[in-house]
Amino acid sequence: MRSSGSKNSKSSKSSKGSKGSKGSKGSTSSIHLTVWLLVLVSATLLAFSNSFSSPFELDDGDAIVTNPTIRSLSPISRTFSGPLQSSTAGRPLVNLTFAMNYAAGGLDPRGYRAVNLGIHVLCGLLVFGIIRRTFSSLPTSSNPSNLSDPSNLLAFFCALIWLLHPLESEVVDYVTQRTESLMALMYLTTLYGFIRGVGSERPWRWYSVSVVSCWLGMMCKESMVTAPLMVLLYDVVFCAGSVAKALRRRTMLYAGLAASTVLLAVLVSSNGRSHSAGFSSGVSAWTYLLNQAPMVLRYLRLAVWPTSLVFDYGLPKATTLSMVLPAALPILALVTVTAAAWFIDRRLAYLGTWVFITLAPTSTFVPIATEVGAERRMYLPMIAIVVLVVLAFRAVLGQRAILAGSLAAVSILFGVLTFDRNRDYHDPIALWRQVISRYPHGRAHYNLGVHLRDAGQRTEAIREFELSLGDTPDGEYALGFEALNDRRYEEAIARLRRYLEREPLDINAIRASNLLGRSLLEAGRPDEAAAAFRETLRMHHDDVDAIGGLGQALLNGGHVEDALPVLDRYAQRLPQNVGAHFNLGLAYMKLRRFEEAYAELSRASALNPRDPAPHANLGTTLAELGRFDEAIDQFRQAAAVESDATAQQEIRDIIEQLDIEKKRAGHQ
Repeated sequence: MRSSGSKNSKSSKSSKGSKGSKGSKGSTSSIHLTVWLLVLVSATLLAFSNSFSSPFELDDGDAIVTNPTIRSLSPISRTFSGPLQSSTAGRPLVNLTFAMNYAAGGLDPRGYRAVNLGIHVLCGLLVFGIIRRTFSSLPTSSNPSNLSDPSNLLAFFCALIWLLHPLESEVVDYVTQRTESLMALMYLTTLYGFIRGVGSERPWRWYSVSVVSCWLGMMCKESMVTAPLMVLLYDVVFCAGSVAKALRRRTMLYAGLAASTVLLAVLVSSNGRSHSAGFSSGVSAWTYLLNQAPMVLRYLRLAVWPTSLVFDYGLPKATTLSMVLPAALPILALVTVTAAAWFIDRRLAYLGTWVFITLAPTSTFVPIATEVGAERRMYLPMIAIVVLVVLAFRAVLGQRAILAGSLAAVSILFGVLTFDRNRDYHDPIALWRQVISRYPHGRAHYNLGVHLRDAGQRTEAIREFELSLGDTPDGEYALGFEALNDRRYEEAIARLRRYLEREPLDINAIRASNLLGRSLLEAGRPDEAAAAFRETLRMHHDDVDAIGGLGQALLNGGHVEDALPVLDRYAQRLPQNVGAHFNLGLAYMKLRRFEEAYAELSRASALNPRDPAPHANLGTTLAELGRFDEAIDQFRQAAAVESDATAQQEIRDIIEQLDIEKKRAGHQ
């Protein structure tokens, strides 16, 4: 009995010791995990620490600076809409986050980039989680919970290199490209939720996360459309083993994921970005496809050797199959190798498929008329490329210490390159000069001209606008604007009409149409000006500038009855605008409705007491009403603020005449 008791006692001690050991290992594992996550976050924050102070650039103007739908968080339907043809049109979740940014900090770029950086960090943590759990599920993994296992080390470096890679910097530095990173966050959460659900006792908690994330991703960017397919392929490769088994085991999950594409179809059907993307955008599918071969080859080169990055690649150009064939052949070879890998090693095949499928929505045959290429398109594809490179390092180097040291060196190098890349965004003029030196095109010259003009270097700006003419009609728009400022009205009219003929669907067409109307007004052609402003209102029925311009054109053309309701609408829209009340007052004067003219001209003179015109016209109105003392007082105020000597004398003559009429009226 003693012997038996002794054995039981030893067994009990051994059991306690074993539990204590497991608890210690679990605690150590948790500490290791926390440290690695902190390293990922800290390294990324350090690499992007110099990115916050850069100004807004390019599409940030329409998506943020002049976006009226982000000025308030209510009504939510307006916040969800986004301006037509802007980067946030049909992407309600992104527009909502910009509205939240605006509510928190107005138009301070630092807040917007802080959010972009936070999204990028979250994406990196999801990359780490996905790769770590995937490696841990493979038969070669020794212990999924042991972070000292080489597979966990590989997952850490995959996430770190991806986070610090310079090719990924655009989603932080270029604020509008939150569309890409927020979509990626939802894409990765969709996959991560699926992976966690497979290994969970209550899978639908995680499957719900996956489905909801997929729906939210469709509200960020159209590239999310491939997420359900990549989840299914992951299931086939790493979990179920076949498509049939995957669909049979998780029918409701895939139904929920697939249904999200209906939401995307609704958002796309709104035609919010029809002028910039899609088959009606003005660029043929074949032309766009031919342009993509050299672009994708360039992306792959930058993925391995990220130097000479380009902020903007310009517009798709006419080309031929023979011209792009040297670039297309390597791409076709890689696609063929990926397809063959499905019969050899489906895990490697999944990585290759990830690259091409996530890149496909933007880089195949669906035209994006506004840009032939963009480095941010590699944001998701880079994940698989990084994993392939890290696995190659592991195969070649073998020893853990050498492997870790080599991958750490690569991470540091990429972090330094990203830090240096962020500085390119600090100076817009230098950024566009860099684009011209690395990948010259007309739009780069145009945008350089815009920034030079804003910096007061007008002569240099006009030269850049002229250099852009062969590649983009935007140069006509800019030169038309400059001609209008120089009062060369006929030149302005010709250039703006050429621009509108070539780019009737461009987002700047509304502004160009307004400028055309103003040029025609100044050239003394009010009826043509009215037609131009009506065209603006056809494109944007509520454009305030067009309403005011149409009212003035009708007034100048003698169509006073038609002008009156338009001018009244303009004054209601801009109650603090002097010109709105002044023109409405003039219309009432011409119709001899002097009491109403008095009310409008009084508002105009009160808003700007230093302008002689409202005072003079108010004086005329008061004289018509027989209020001579008040009329004389208004003309005296007009004379006091009038700078032209001849005009001052004319006003004095009017005052003398009013004195005579006043006395005559008194005798009567």
